Amino acid sequence: MGEYYRSLNKQAFTHALQKLVPAIKAEDIEPAGSGVRGQAPDRTGKLLDDFVIVRSNRMIHVCNLPSPAQRHRW
Repeated sequence: MGEYYRSLNKQAFTHALQKLVPAIKAEDIEPAGSGVRGQAPDRTGKLLDDFVIVRSNRMIHVCNLPSPAQRHRW
């Protein structure tokens, strides 16, 4: 219930964030989609939207393999 309350009450959400980032203010926060997605960056810091194949010696690594559920764009 606390998650619902904080998602509907900007002041409560801001207060919860201030426990982690004391300097944050309500005017720093903008409405956006929710969720957590682990996503790999490239060498420049840009987030990769798809998988990356890395070859080394006798191995092939498939990195940043997104779940089909993570393909949805808000």
